[in-house]
Amino acid sequence: MHGHGSSSTKCDLNDLPNSRKYVKMICMGGIVTPGYIASTIADRHCDIIRGDVVVRNWRGDATPLQHLMTIRKIKGVLHIIDNEELKDLCFLSGLKEIQADSKEQRAALVISNNTALEELLLISLTRLESPALVTVVIKNNPKLFVDVEEMYEVAGGQNRTTLVLANIARDGYDWEDSVPLFAKISVGVTLVVALVLTVLWCTYGTRWKKFSGLSTAIPPTPSKKTRVPKR
Repeated sequence: MHGHGSSSTKCDLNDLPNSRKYVKMICMGGIVTPGYIASTIADRHCDIIRGDVVVRNWRGDATPLQHLMTIRKIKGVLHIIDNEELKDLCFLSGLKEIQADSKEQRAALVISNNTALEELLLISLTRLESPALVTVVIKNNPKLFVDVEEMYEVAGGQNRTTLVLANIARDGYDWEDSVPLFAKISVGVTLVVALVLTVLWCTYGTRWKKFSGLSTAIPPTPSKKTRVPKR
């Protein structure tokens, strides 16, 4: 938990990094907190981050996050997870590339469980690299709207994404992760109802035909009694 108040970010896109203005600087990744920003990012104009960048459970004033606007490349994974107040990611509007570690099978970009997130604003992002089958995972962000086709292009193809937008699985690689819970429950209920109806039909269908006169069963032929001659 970081600070108090609103986490609505106000990013000035004119402050995006300029190659002539900033000296190329490599900084270490980490969990983004006010302390991390003050000690590692602020006033350093970091161009490249080496290691994962994790924005988790950020609350309150989002102004310190604007120090991340100088980042152009992350050599690791970008996690935006479990944030209840962030409405957008404009503080990463200068980010152009994410290159996940080639030794681990991990998605390069994970955006999950952000209840207030409405838009990404990753306006500079053009390249994602990961040895994993899925490059991008975006799910459980109930208010988020994304340009799906643009994300497919950045991720390297539709089959390399897991996108769940507005509780609807648009397209993705992992069916189990992509299909909302209510859809799975609906399928299960439908199958159970169909099974019950089948059992009821098999049990009572024959009886109904018999009593309604529609039974096609052939009645048995009565046996002939053998007469014994009288003496």
